[in-house]
Amino acid sequence: MPTTARIYFDFINNLYSYLFVCALVKNSLHKDIKKKTHLFLLALKFLYAIPATIPHQRIVGIILSLFTICVLCYPRLKEVPIIFIKSQFFIIFGQHFIQFFHTILTLDFNTTLSNPYYSYCKQTICIALIYILYVLYINAKRMKQLRTRYHHMFTIVIISISLALSYLTLFICQTQELSSPVIPMLFSALFILIAICINIYKRFIDLVEENMQAQIMLEQNKMTEDYSKQIETNLKELHSLRHDIRNHLITIDGYATQKRYESIHDYISKITHSYTDVPLFDTPSNVVSALLNAKHQVARKQQLDFSIEWNFPYIHIEDFSIITILGNLIDNAITAAAKCEKGWITLEIMQSGSYLEIHMKNNHMESIREKNGEFQTSKEDDRYIHGLGIKNIRSTVEQLNGQIDIDYTDEIFEVEILVPNY
Repeated sequence: MPTTARIYFDFINNLYSYLFVCALVKNSLHKDIKKKTHLFLLALKFLYAIPATIPHQRIVGIILSLFTICVLCYPRLKEVPIIFIKSQFFIIFGQHFIQFFHTILTLDFNTTLSNPYYSYCKQTICIALIYILYVLYINAKRMKQLRTRYHHMFTIVIISISLALSYLTLFICQTQELSSPVIPMLFSALFILIAICINIYKRFIDLVEENMQAQIMLEQNKMTEDYSKQIETNLKELHSLRHDIRNHLITIDGYATQKRYESIHDYISKITHSYTDVPLFDTPSNVVSALLNAKHQVARKQQLDFSIEWNFPYIHIEDFSIITILGNLIDNAITAAAKCEKGWITLEIMQSGSYLEIHMKNNHMESIREKNGEFQTSKEDDRYIHGLGIKNIRSTVEQLNGQIDIDYTDEIFEVEILVPNY
């Protein structure tokens, strides 16, 4: 095989392996990787592809892979062994499985053994497919969380395109001379097409996610506006009470002097009923305060007994995540409790060490459906803030490196969540 072609295929192999490891690190650690880091590591991968042979090449390859993962994971180096084992398993197992699958479909066993150029092409295609399948798996999970109906269609289309291009490439590799420039050009075109497809898919998911976040922001702004109006109403009532309190006290004192105790009772009751009996939840987080007040109003309208207790000094969790968790917990509880004759809900939000502890309990009267460890929704309202359900609460808690415990009986549903708050 010509030296240039060998270097080309070695680098393409290294490139797809690197892209797969990057995707694995991003998915596992939820971190962005700087462009300088990409350029540095890709330069190492290119230099590693230049020599035809290296002493102890397998050991050097493992060391380079470990170094790459350490750089990508820094400073969370404790995650390096797990990610390294995962990457090696997926690459080795996936490569053998896809090669075997290709061999059965194309019947190219003899060609693979006799033609090293063809074997290089096939190996490169297998690495590319491993990367594509993993990226599609990650994107499909994101699309499923966003409750988009088209994620299966996108996945099937891109897999079909990738397989068709890979079969076409292998067929051309069987018919071309070893020195032909067609094959490197074809691989370059294949790489560009795959990159375009994946980027279009990712951009579509980003747009869907941005749209969902915009809906969340609209809901948040509405809750904040209602919260501000409620504060303003309470302040006006307080100002009115302060203005009239002297006259009220004079009247009550007159009744007391005349020993008209029944009149005192009636007069105090009249004063009490002239002011709205609406509790105001004022927490250290404006977002949480607005959410609790808005949801408490919804529960009052449905005549639910909704008890809320809180004790935390701050919220270091981003607004989108805390709204997703609390909003869905309360919505699920209201939906279930509203179907009971005397519905009740209790919510506790407490700081426990460096964690925020959220404890929700409510009564219900429906049979809870569970499939493959996931709860099945019975709600008709499919808007984002009301339709995420337990599945998306779990997902958000996992992204925050927290934990969620769910317990239920025939009458009570209970959720306890711990998420880092530091």
